[in-house]
Amino acid sequence: MKELSKSMEQSMMKMEGESIDENIEDLRKIVDNLIVFSFEQEDLLNRFSTASIQHPEYPNNLKQQYVLKEYFNHIDDSLYVLALRVVQMSTMIQKEVSEVHYNLDESLLNFTEDKVDIGISNQQFVITSANNLANSLSNLLESLMNASPSFGQGKGNSPDFGLPDIIKKQGELNEQIKDGVENGEKEDKKPGENGEGMNDELYEIYKQQEQLKGMLKDILGEDPTNANGAGDAIKKMEELQKELLERGFAKEVVKKIIQLNYELLKLQKAKMEQGEDNIRKSENPKLIFERRNIEAIKVENPYFKTNEILNRQSLPLQTIYKKKVQEYFKKEQQ
Repeated sequence: MKELSKSMEQSMMKMEGESIDENIEDLRKIVDNLIVFSFEQEDLLNRFSTASIQHPEYPNNLKQQYVLKEYFNHIDDSLYVLALRVVQMSTMIQKEVSEVHYNLDESLLNFTEDKVDIGISNQQFVITSANNLANSLSNLLESLMNASPSFGQGKGNSPDFGLPDIIKKQGELNEQIKDGVENGEKEDKKPGENGEGMNDELYEIYKQQEQLKGMLKDILGEDPTNANGAGDAIKKMEELQKELLERGFAKEVVKKIIQLNYELLKLQKAKMEQGEDNIRKSENPKLIFERRNIEAIKVENPYFKTNEILNRQSLPLQTIYKKKVQEYFKKEQQ
C-alpha cells in the first residue's frame, strides 16, 4: 500500500504543465465533495429509515435522492479526469464509481416501488463506496501535501511548523488502526472478543492519539475553538479515541479516520491562508468546485421545484427509472 501511494504521488508530481500545488487543490476539491456527498447520503438514509411510505416527507426524500444522483455525476466527471492522470488508481476509481452509480439507480427504483428496506441497503453501499474513494484519495492528498514546500515544512521559523508533523504522525497512526481493523476482519472477531494482546495494542494506539491531540492543542493555543476550525479537528480526535475504547478495531473506526483526515487537511489549509475565508463551514456544507478541470456543482435544481415540473421535464434517468419516478408521483397526487 505504501509503495502504491508513493507511485501515485510521483505520477501526480511529474505531470507536464502542472505544479504539485495545483494538483493538491484539484484533489482536495474532489475529496471535499466526496465527503460531503457521503454525509448527505447518510443523512438521507436516516430520514428514509424513520419515515414510512405514508409519511408526507417521503416524496421529498425521494426527490433528494435524485438530487444526490446528479451531484455524484459532477463528482464522477472529476474522478474520470483523475483516473486518467493517476493510472495506478484507475481500476479502484472505476470500481467504486460503478458501485455508487449502480446503487444510486437501484435505490431510486426500489424507493419508487415502496421497497424501502432494499433501497436503504442500496444507500449503505453508496456510502461505503464513496468513503472508500474519499479514504484512498485523502491518503494521496496527504502524501502530496507533505511533499510540497508550500504545504509542508519549507517555511523556516513559521509558527505553523509543527502542524505538518502532526498530520504525518496521524497518518501513520491511522495506518496502524486500519491494519488492526483488517486483522480483526480476517480473524472474524466481534467487539469484546479481543484477546489481551489486542487490548495492549489498542491501549498503545489510544496513548499515541492522546499525545497527538495534546501536541495539536499546544500548537493552536489555549482556545482551539477559535483557531480556524481547530476545534473540529480536536473533536474528531476525541471521537476517534472514544470509538476505539467502545468498539475496538471495528469498521466504524475507519469512518472516524476519514472525518479526522478531512478536518486536519482543512486546518492545514486554513493556517496557510490566515486572514482569508476559503474554508468550507461544516454547519452549511455545499458541494463546490473552483473550475480548472472540475465543474461547479449547483445546489439549486430546477427539476424539483414542483411535482408538475418533475413530471413534464425530461430527466437524465434510464427509461425504466424515469417511468417509475413519474408513476410514483402520479400515485401520490391521486
